[in-house]
Amino acid sequence: MVRRLHGRIARIIQPHGDDRFADGDWIHTHSLEWDVVHLMLGRDTPVPFRSVEQMTSALRAHRECAVPTVVTVLDLHVTGVPVLESLEANAHLISRVTTLTKGAADRIADATGIRPVVIPHGPVLNHHDLSLARRWRRHVRLLPTDAAPVLVCATDPSEDLDVDRLVAAADRITAGRPLRLLVTPDRARPLAGGDPQRVERVVLERADDLTIAREMARAEVVVVPLRSGSHSRVVELAADVGVPIVASAVGHLADQAPVRTVPVGPEGIDLDALGKALRRPFGFTTRSPQCQRERAEHAFVAGWSDLYSRVRMGHTVVRSTAPCAPRPPEGQ
Repeated sequence: MVRRLHGRIARIIQPHGDDRFADGDWIHTHSLEWDVVHLMLGRDTPVPFRSVEQMTSALRAHRECAVPTVVTVLDLHVTGVPVLESLEANAHLISRVTTLTKGAADRIADATGIRPVVIPHGPVLNHHDLSLARRWRRHVRLLPTDAAPVLVCATDPSEDLDVDRLVAAADRITAGRPLRLLVTPDRARPLAGGDPQRVERVVLERADDLTIAREMARAEVVVVPLRSGSHSRVVELAADVGVPIVASAVGHLADQAPVRTVPVGPEGIDLDALGKALRRPFGFTTRSPQCQRERAEHAFVAGWSDLYSRVRMGHTVVRSTAPCAPRPPEGQ
């Protein structure tokens, strides 16, 4: 995708990359290898950028080398990553700030005075896999509704999921329907409570998108029981497949795709509200048509292509024109 948008990739900085990516001398030496620097702020922010001071040092070095910088905010509140503080402190060094939803953009503007460009998350699946997932979904629609499970996708270890409480109350919440829990090997541990006849835990040795999509296609609904967070890749993947989604009312998940939300309290997701949400009929109506997801990809590519072109040409605006009265964080 980046090759289509930008032409070439110099380096991909992994979440646990070494400190040289934030070292000013190293940046000055290698700055001719790229023409735009793009940093993601969220749960997977690379270690060298997990403090305001380190981020300032790196961004200042890029500015000294006349390299524009784009910062995308994926998660607004992350333990150990001062997301909003880093944005506010470094606004004068950042060319453009982007985020995935209007709700997140409004929160960033209220807290920092920075008005982000909103570029929604594109489809997780490519065109071929998207069509394949939709074919699976259309086939499953022919099966009896009571044979379709409620699916919880717990394949991302970084997500703050309320899985144990949900499993323990699975029979009450799902009204006797089967519950399938997708986990990766690092989460393949015994779960507290839960009727083994009602809860099927599936350990995915390869938790690739297409494998997860195939499991989603068989489900009546996908549950995303987050205790915290701003956006969810699982929501986007479920929208690709066309399966209904029930998710916690945290962050801006409902801005990403049609989502039936349930509140989250001090102890976690409201299990009574979740049960009520799951008892309301879903059927197998396709929530987001395939053409809609394909249009989302075109908009994603066009949005990033336009933004990269603008920052390369020096068009940089990060501060809101309206005065800003920062407000304290509200949790999510």
